[in-house]
Amino acid sequence: MKPRLITALTLSAALVLTGCAGAGTTSGVSVNGTDYSAAEVQEATAQLSEATQQQFQPQQVIASLAQLPVLDELFAGTDFQLTEATVQQTLAQTGVTDAGRGTLDAARAVLYQNVMRDPAAGQDPKVLERAPGLQQDLAEVQVEVNPRYGAWDVNSGVTPVAPSWISSSEG
Repeated sequence: MKPRLITALTLSAALVLTGCAGAGTTSGVSVNGTDYSAAEVQEATAQLSEATQQQFQPQQVIASLAQLPVLDELFAGTDFQLTEATVQQTLAQTGVTDAGRGTLDAARAVLYQNVMRDPAAGQDPKVLERAPGLQQDLAEVQVEVNPRYGAWDVNSGVTPVAPSWISSSEG
């Protein structure tokens, strides 16, 4: 091949690859305008797996992050409201001492999910007042998921999505 042709092909390949690695590929999920990078989702997945001694998946982390605004609102001003310090302390007790923002937020949602099983939480007047609107509140949360993880569905969480370049063989 001639040097000019090689240079042109190399430049074309570089431009194509750069285009494929655009700004959107680093995003993991956006919840009501709060962005979590794919790296934060992966870190939270690993750290929650360590903390719970169970294998978390990125889709579980994303679902927890999506539920967090509603859970924060549900428990705001109650004895069950969780502070960042409480979440950090809980994680530290499990060996996770360097939790990032994604881990802290996802862990807070997981802890709130555990609180929801507490009969005392179900009898708190503020929780009782807010609980009937939970499903509607969750439906109003704006969730944008990186397609590599799937798509957000308020009823089933993060569901897999086949890339557009994969098609069925049905004719």
